[in-house]
Amino acid sequence: MATVTLELPEETRQRLENKAAQRGQPLEAYIRGVLEADADRPGTPAGTADEAPPGEISVEEFERRLDELNEGLPPLQDLPVNYDREDIYFDHD
Repeated sequence: MATVTLELPEETRQRLENKAAQRGQPLEAYIRGVLEADADRPGTPAGTADEAPPGEISVEEFERRLDELNEGLPPLQDLPVNYDREDIYFDHD
């Protein structure tokens, strides 16, 4: 295992510590997990023609972020097959 030293702005360190705490992890373990996940993610090396424009993300990254948001939430109930507009607006005139 290699050792890497990072210098982060205080605000960034605090945000990362908050995220780590939400997952019940120390900061170092959280950062290691984020970096390992990024290293394992298939993609194009930075600086190539296939790189997403700034502010845009790939479909894979979007799905990964959705999965991250979904972690720890209860599953949603399925809607009935006959669910329609009337069910949404039943109390409107």
